[in-house]
Amino acid sequence: MSPDPAPDPWADPARFGQAFQAFLEAFVYTAERPSSDLSGLVEGHLGVDPLAAPVISRVYPAYQLASLHLGVGSYIDGQDLSRVLGISGPGREYRSLTELLTEGGVSGFRSAAVEYRAVTVGVEEEMTCVSCALWLVKHRSAAGGPVEQCGDADGARENGRQVPVAVLLRADDPNDPDGGIKLDVMAADAVVAAEVIAAIEAATVQHDVLRGKVMSIQPHGLGEGLGPMRFHRRPHVTIDDLVLPDGLLDLVERQVVGIAKHRDLLRSRGQHLRRGVLLHGPPGTGKTLTIRYLLGHAEDFTILLITGPAIRHLAAACDLARRLQPAMVVIEDVDLVAEDRMMVEGPQPLLFQMLDELDGLEDDADVAFVLTTNRVGVLERALVERPGRIDVVVEVPLPDAAGRRRLFRLYGAALEVSEADLDDAADACPGVTASFVKECVRRAVLISAERGSSHTERQDLQQGMDELLASREEVSGRLLGAQSQHSSADLGGYC
Repeated sequence: MSPDPAPDPWADPARFGQAFQAFLEAFVYTAERPSSDLSGLVEGHLGVDPLAAPVISRVYPAYQLASLHLGVGSYIDGQDLSRVLGISGPGREYRSLTELLTEGGVSGFRSAAVEYRAVTVGVEEEMTCVSCALWLVKHRSAAGGPVEQCGDADGARENGRQVPVAVLLRADDPNDPDGGIKLDVMAADAVVAAEVIAAIEAATVQHDVLRGKVMSIQPHGLGEGLGPMRFHRRPHVTIDDLVLPDGLLDLVERQVVGIAKHRDLLRSRGQHLRRGVLLHGPPGTGKTLTIRYLLGHAEDFTILLITGPAIRHLAAACDLARRLQPAMVVIEDVDLVAEDRMMVEGPQPLLFQMLDELDGLEDDADVAFVLTTNRVGVLERALVERPGRIDVVVEVPLPDAAGRRRLFRLYGAALEVSEADLDDAADACPGVTASFVKECVRRAVLISAERGSSHTERQDLQQGMDELLASREEVSGRLLGAQSQHSSADLGGYC
C-alpha cells in the first residue's frame, strides 16, 4: 500500500500565507540595508557597535532649551571634542539616538549642518540655541587622567582614561503642544553615560537663563501642553505708591523677603524656609499693587506668575521654583481653584494638585507662595488652616478716611486742585477703594481735556465723582470697588 501523498501547500490558502510571510521576513532580515554615515561615524568614535552600546535618555520641557544649550556647551568645553554634526531627515527630532543610527539608511538620516533656533529668554532678549546636534566627545571621567581612548570601558573608568561618548540634543517642533527636548548619551559603559547626563544637568542648572527673571506660565495655544514663558519687566513700585494700614507691608515683606535675607541663619537653627502668604480683601484695595512692590524688592528672586487657565501647570512652576531658588510663586484669585469642597460638587483635581505642591516642597526650600483672593470665606479650610501651607493671612481692607485722603493726594498730585479740595473729595466717598479713587482722578483729567482745558479743576473732579457714584453708573462703580450705593445728591456738592 503506497503512502498518502504529502499535502500540497498551494491548495491551502492559510498555509500558503504563513509560508509566504516567513519568506518575506527572512528576505527582509537577510537583505543588505542601505548604509548611513551616522552609524559609521558613531561606531568609529565609540570603538564598539552602537547597537550594543547603552543609551541614557532624558526629556525636558520646551522652555529649557536655552538653558540646556548653555549646559551642554559648558560640559563640552571641559572635554575633548572630536566632532559635532547635525542630522538631516524627516522626523529626526522624534527619533532616539539608537533609532537614528539603525534607521538611517532606510529613513534617510544623514549627517548635516547643526541646526539652530532663536529662543526668547527675556523681555526683548533672544538667544540662538542648538535645536539638533550630535557631539562626539572624549569624556574626562571622574576617575582621573587624560589618556587615549580604549575599547575596554571598565578599564577606562578604573584607570582614569577618557571614554568616548556620543551626546545628542534635539528639540521638538515648537508648535507641538506635547513637544519637549530630548537628550541622549551613548557610551560603551552605562555608568559613564550616567556620569555625562549628571554633568550636563548640573551645568544646566548653573547656567539657567530663567534664574532671576519675572515670568508667567502660559498654556500652549494649540493644545493642553505648556506654552512658552512670557517674560515681564520687574516692576518699580515704591513704598510711597502704597496706601495700606500701618504695619501691613512690613509684615508681608518680612515674611517673603526677610526670610530669604536670613536664610543661612534660619537653616543653621533648624528653621524652615518654605512659606506662604495670603492677601485677601475686596477688589481694588491694593493686593496686586502690594505684590508688584514685593516683585521689585525681591531682586534676586525668580518670579513665577500664575493666573487663569495656567493654574493647571502649577507643577511645572513649582519644579522651576525648586531649581531656581530663591523663588516666588504668585497665584492670583486662588479662590477660583481652591474653593471649599463643601461648597462645590464633583472632583477638584486642581485643588488637590495645589495642596500636593505646597506639601511637596522641602522645608529648607527657599520658595515663597503669595496668594490673593477677593473671597476668603469660600477658600478650602485645609489650605489656610494647616501649618506649613499658609503661614500669614493678611487682610487688605477698604481705606479709612485718612487712607482715602492719602489716595486722592497720591493720584491727584498733578491736578490744579488744592489739597483741601482733594480732602473734601475723599470725605465725600466713604467705602470706596484705591482703584475707585484712581479712576475718579482719571475721569477728572479727561473731563477737563474735553472742555478744551489743560488744567483740571475742582468742578472736573466733582463731575468725575458724580459720574462714578451716580445711579446710572451703579454697575461701573461696583466693578471699580464702590461698596455702598451713592447718588450725586448724597454728595451735596462737596466743593
